[in-house]
Amino acid sequence: MGVYTHPNGVQEMVESFDQNQYQLQAELLRHGAVDWVTRGVSFGDQRNYLEANIDDNFLSDDSWSTTSHENDYNPADALRETPADVEYAAKWSAANKFRIDMLFNGGGSVQYSGEHGSDPLLSAFQAYKNSFGWVSHTWDHPNIDIGCASQSYIEAEQNENNSWGTSTLGLTASTSSTSALGNDNPTVIVTGEHSGLANLLPGNPGVVDPPDLSVAEAEAQRRRDACPRKLRLRGDR
Repeated sequence: MGVYTHPNGVQEMVESFDQNQYQLQAELLRHGAVDWVTRGVSFGDQRNYLEANIDDNFLSDDSWSTTSHENDYNPADALRETPADVEYAAKWSAANKFRIDMLFNGGGSVQYSGEHGSDPLLSAFQAYKNSFGWVSHTWDHPNIDIGCASQSYIEAEQNENNSWGTSTLGLTASTSSTSALGNDNPTVIVTGEHSGLANLLPGNPGVVDPPDLSVAEAEAQRRRDACPRKLRLRGDR
């Protein structure tokens, strides 16, 4: 990247690389290039926005074994948020004026309550629900690329989760794009493992996550065998 000055005094900036609005080099250099053209005279502001989506809330997920140095797929060792995590996130978000959107799976809370009698994580999120934005992540995180995921099944996953979000978690249903925190837009969804989004490739890459492909295939078969009942899966990897 350089500047060439013509004999008549006209300057020309030369860039020997491609760029567009989505590439890092454009983000880094665009402001300086515009500033060079205008000689520092600006008629607006450049702002960079960052948003954080924390998914799989109310689900547990596989842990990392510090002994074997690999993923521990034992359900008994799975990790889950604690009420202290929720309180810390809410206070950190407020102190730093940084919005956090929680992607939630209500089925995870119902399953935990069924196994333990109650869910303290639910109580914590109820207390701090107005500290976060909320997006449905389906009821219990199925991979909807598999064949048994019919339209009615997928709709039930979304409808059940939104209903639980308002009736149990205490969220306010709103379709406004400028809604305050503590709201859930029932027309917005982030699917589990980002599946069901026109996945036209053969096979099911959404489940090929464990380093051992034989394990992944066994898990995929287990999920196929489970249809059409609900598939209680742990979180995105």
